[in-house]
Amino acid sequence: MGLLGDLLGAAPGSLLLVSPPDTALAEAAGLKPRPSIVSGMRTAEPAACIVWWPEAEDLTEVALARLRWLLENSRGLAWVIIDPAEGLPAAAQVTEQLASAGLTPAEQKSLGGSQTALRIGGDK
Repeated sequence: MGLLGDLLGAAPGSLLLVSPPDTALAEAAGLKPRPSIVSGMRTAEPAACIVWWPEAEDLTEVALARLRWLLENSRGLAWVIIDPAEGLPAAAQVTEQLASAGLTPAEQKSLGGSQTALRIGGDK
């Protein structure tokens, strides 16, 4: 099972991938129903589950407020995938940024290598 399978399991509902890397796109091609894919938080729409691979410059007040709005309007959950090897801050610093935007991670999951997934919302 790949990254998306590990995070989502058999979770029903709409799936939105925001700025996914090529490996996630390849895995998404085999999912049914196929997820929606957008290039950034500005074009994202509410979905039952959002998986976001932000870059360091994406972790702005505006983008985090948009994520909060998306979650409030979908009553869903989001996974924020961070990778310090790709120039992102460590999980603790991103958690602080999320908290300052009113988003509290409910779960932190190591994905191997330097990647960490932070879950916001949902009952999972």
